[in-house]
Amino acid sequence: MRKERFAKQRKSKLQPRGDEPFQVLERINDNAYKIDIPGEYGVSSSFNVADLTSFVAGQRYQSAVIIGVTSLSVIDDCIACRIDPALITALVERWRPETHTFHLPWGECTITLEDVALHLGIGVDGWVVTEPSFLHRDELCSELLRNAPPENARKGAALKLTWLLSILRAPLLEEPTIHQLQCRCRAYIVYMIDSALIPNKSGNRVHLMHLNLLRDLNNIKKYSWGSTCLANLYRELRRASSKVGRVMGGCAILLQSWAWYRMSFIAPRVSRPETTYPLAKRWSGGRLEYRATPHGDSVEYRSHIDHMESYEFSWVLYGGFEEHLSRHAYKDMEI
Repeated sequence: MRKERFAKQRKSKLQPRGDEPFQVLERINDNAYKIDIPGEYGVSSSFNVADLTSFVAGQRYQSAVIIGVTSLSVIDDCIACRIDPALITALVERWRPETHTFHLPWGECTITLEDVALHLGIGVDGWVVTEPSFLHRDELCSELLRNAPPENARKGAALKLTWLLSILRAPLLEEPTIHQLQCRCRAYIVYMIDSALIPNKSGNRVHLMHLNLLRDLNNIKKYSWGSTCLANLYRELRRASSKVGRVMGGCAILLQSWAWYRMSFIAPRVSRPETTYPLAKRWSGGRLEYRATPHGDSVEYRSHIDHMESYEFSWVLYGGFEEHLSRHAYKDMEI
């Protein structure tokens, strides 16, 4: 589409001159069509054929559509967050497994389902994520991934993450079938679940239980991934805070984002707005400025938290966020 049709959104010749895809709603005549274009573009929905080009969906677009149906595509927006191990260590030291809370100088606090829904953008209501009593590893992988794992990629009911990544990096046919695209998308969804959402402490394995739940891609959104993520994080915090705990699994993206929003005095500066949705997306990609923050220094994190004032912790954080966030963020508020 010519940039003149986007006067409010195209201010320079260096900016993109086209957007895609839009659905054709109506054929007005031989030279004009009515397009389903969002109102924020500030242009008429009627377009001359000279402004339009046929859209051909490529592999990347088709895969994005398939993953978008699952409701887990929002995790992809947060997966690039850089985790500060020093901050995680300082938080683990203040975790009390008896009450599932962090003990701070001015009281106790914890991560809730509301935090999960707003920071990660995933549902906290739905079917329970459970493990089946028996899984046939080779048959499951052959059916859902179109690849059977070699012997050196197996470890009990888990698979090595490096083997899964090799599937994702393998080139697809120029015109793949829907089944081939679905298998590739399942591999990527499992990767997101086991590397970001519900990672184990090894950090290098994926569980077949999660792959089994992806059999029907339309049902993925019906599971309560949010509550599973939170329960797993609680368990990993308990293990890490024990006397023998050395390595921690769990959703570090959620833990770090929660801490930076609640205790902004230890958070880096970032150009994205406070109400970016999901909230954890605010810290993903782009440049983070760590001026006057104890980045990478667990001793400084301890000192900052030990000497914090009561007003420096945001006990009621999300008031006023409603008008800026997606309605999807509040769909499970009754829980």
